Amino acid sequence: MVINFSPDMLRSIDIAIERCRRLDEMVDVYGTAEAVQKLHFEDNVALEDIINQVVLRAGANVALGFLPNEAPGETVALPSTGSVHEFLLEDENFISVGAISLRRH
Repeated sequence: MVINFSPDMLRSIDIAIERCRRLDEMVDVYGTAEAVQKLHFEDNVALEDIINQVVLRAGANVALGFLPNEAPGETVALPSTGSVHEFLLEDENFISVGAISLRRH
């Protein structure tokens, strides 16, 4: 199924990502997607599709946080050993930014 994103929705995603990049902050993927969905509710796009666009449009030169806002505690990503593209999350899961994959340690 092809999802048609409005230019305004895509611009909102890009602005949020660029702000994080400029301030050297981590992009809260779920929070950003939820804010964009609320701002552009008339576009009727599923949260999962917006999340996908946030990740795709962010690219590899900005840190991404993947825990939903309902998750207890703070989302903290610390560099792990062995790869510049892996981060150790506080629950001891690894996230590989290059492949966007999670695995249990």
